[in-house]
Amino acid sequence: MRTSISTRALWFACWDAAILSEWWPELTIAKKVGGRIEVAEVPYKRKKYRHVSGRLLKLKPGEHARFEWRTKGRDATTTVDVYVSQSKKKSRLRIVESGFTKDDYAAIEVERMRDFWRDRAGDLQEWLEAPGNAERLEAAAKAAAK
Repeated sequence: MRTSISTRALWFACWDAAILSEWWPELTIAKKVGGRIEVAEVPYKRKKYRHVSGRLLKLKPGEHARFEWRTKGRDATTTVDVYVSQSKKKSRLRIVESGFTKDDYAAIEVERMRDFWRDRAGDLQEWLEAPGNAERLEAAAKAAAK
């Protein structure tokens, strides 16, 4: 996802609990390494959802976070990397999930989670485009940096 907001504001949108609750209310995340991450509803099968939980493994504020998570009812744990960077005149958010099992359904699971992450990036983009949100986010991120 690319956006015209600053990288500082984009990072803030992904990690500030109050802002997160506006565009991704199902997510709960701790801001320290070892802290828990939970998502109430992640698509599992057609019209079915599962609870996902994990922990934050690595954090380089403003740039990169890595967490692992496990979907309830599955034996596999995957790793998710969240990157925020600057590219020319736009800020960029990139999310990479890896570590999927190599079973018969792996391709289906990879596709499902790729769609899930695209939908979340779309949710954020839609939230940013709502009147006043980008400006409010920039101000909040600037105030938090002081």
